[in-house]
Amino acid sequence: MMRPVVSSSLVLALAAACGGGAAATPTTALPTTVASSTTTTTTSTTTTTTLPPTTTTTVPAVPVVGWEGEGVRSVAVSLEFEPEVATADLLYEVEEAMRVMGIEVTAGPADARLAFTIGGTGRTANYMNLGRCYTGARIAGTATLSRDGFEDLVVPVEGEVGTPSLIRDSECGEEEEDSPFAKAFAVPMVLVTSTLFGTASIPYLTFVLNRPFSGEIGQVLAASHAALGAFGAMDRSAVSTDDLYDFLAAGITSIVHAIPADGYIDPAARDYGEELLAVLLEYSEVDHGFEWDSLDRWWEWLDQWYLDLTGHYPGQEGSD
Repeated sequence: MMRPVVSSSLVLALAAACGGGAAATPTTALPTTVASSTTTTTTSTTTTTTLPPTTTTTVPAVPVVGWEGEGVRSVAVSLEFEPEVATADLLYEVEEAMRVMGIEVTAGPADARLAFTIGGTGRTANYMNLGRCYTGARIAGTATLSRDGFEDLVVPVEGEVGTPSLIRDSECGEEEEDSPFAKAFAVPMVLVTSTLFGTASIPYLTFVLNRPFSGEIGQVLAASHAALGAFGAMDRSAVSTDDLYDFLAAGITSIVHAIPADGYIDPAARDYGEELLAVLLEYSEVDHGFEWDSLDRWWEWLDQWYLDLTGHYPGQEGSD
């Protein structure tokens, strides 16, 4: 039974080169005698090489919720943020989301413009031996998607991360600009993409679920919880089986964060597990539980679900 590789890609670059050869062999020209009455005619042969036709691959357009007609293939992104030092981190998050959804981010002409205007405020807490540190953040603003001839689409951008109770020495921010603004942006970015692009954002929601976890459980689960909520609110009747499979597989992988440790489960992890179970039970008729020994049962169910819908296991289409 196949195990899925979720939201991952492998690019191989193959190069072959040929060069050199044997030394040229001298050719001895023999004298040829031609009678004066003989006419020698040389026929020139022309070989025409026909090149294969050029194939142009058109990237499918990504539909936009609220805009009729064809969607967008490219966007020009701009992001204004105060304090300015955090702009690059937030912009990277936006560009990554567009890439995952198959939308090109370009500095030149584009199908649409996606502009963020955001302000941030750092939050502090007092830590023993370290003093007061900037370890939390709030952000607020708007994201606007615009296109000539279409109504602007405006989405609020509001997010925050609290100050954790314990930190490493290296996590003590001495200035407000050291606040974790990128973490505060994670949840709003999920809501912006799902609001603007609807079911086309599912690859990005899958990407969010597959992210490595580090830090306080409440902070790291916030974006994943938002992804589950966005997915659950969508009309998924036209979503491809492969996209659904990838998202559900990412959800199953994330079960490990909702399994009680030593009989205790963090309230944030408990809430996340309840949301995740609600999504899984939309497709599965059986609750396989959230324990270490239940993971294999969830995988077996998901592979069988995919087989029932497609007639083959994930990754086996076209195999003998």
